[in-house]
Amino acid sequence: MKNAFDAVHLAIDIQSCFYKSLPKSRVHNFTHAARIFANRLREHNILTIWVAFGSGHEPPFTFAPQEPKERTPFVQKLGLEAVRPKENEPIYIKLVNDAFYYEHRSPLKELLQSKNCRNVIITGMNTGACVSDTIIGAQNVGLNVYAIYDLMADNYCEKQPNAPGWHKEKLMNTCDGIHKVHLSPRDDFLRHLKEKGMLPPMPQPKGLPQRLLQKVVSYASLR
Repeated sequence: MKNAFDAVHLAIDIQSCFYKSLPKSRVHNFTHAARIFANRLREHNILTIWVAFGSGHEPPFTFAPQEPKERTPFVQKLGLEAVRPKENEPIYIKLVNDAFYYEHRSPLKELLQSKNCRNVIITGMNTGACVSDTIIGAQNVGLNVYAIYDLMADNYCEKQPNAPGWHKEKLMNTCDGIHKVHLSPRDDFLRHLKEKGMLPPMPQPKGLPQRLLQKVVSYASLR
């Protein structure tokens, strides 16, 4: 089923946070937030494409789970379930930082064109490299970009608080034409789509006591 927003979500190198230098607590919080966001988009038929680095020999798209070759005990305990692609969600193998670059053609661009996609929602890591380069690549192929800066990480900024504001500033200093990119935290982004009528309201359960109903609705609004 097509989504009303004509959008695809690109999750850039999120799996790589398991074997980068991010602190354990940061990995847990980042992947947990990424899972909730991807689930929220799935509810409204917005496809997530999981973007990962390849050696240049893999096909551009695969549906096989991408897991680190060497996994620490922490990773084994946490697992990849938080960010494991669903069966119908492709993994796109990129060769360079920019996910839209692939030799002399762009399979990712061709896929989005085949779906009449006009908008891309971008999350992931690293903010100052793969994320920013993919944002520029998306702009170069004529797509509207929504960058969710509180769902980004960067293993080169551990001396920084790694707060959303750092990622927003990093994108503003890195990306050309950033004034054309929609920069927002995830809650503001979802609220904007809902106000524009692009996302239907969350269904409210019936037949429950009013106090319990209020708790359920409040919980749903946080998803």
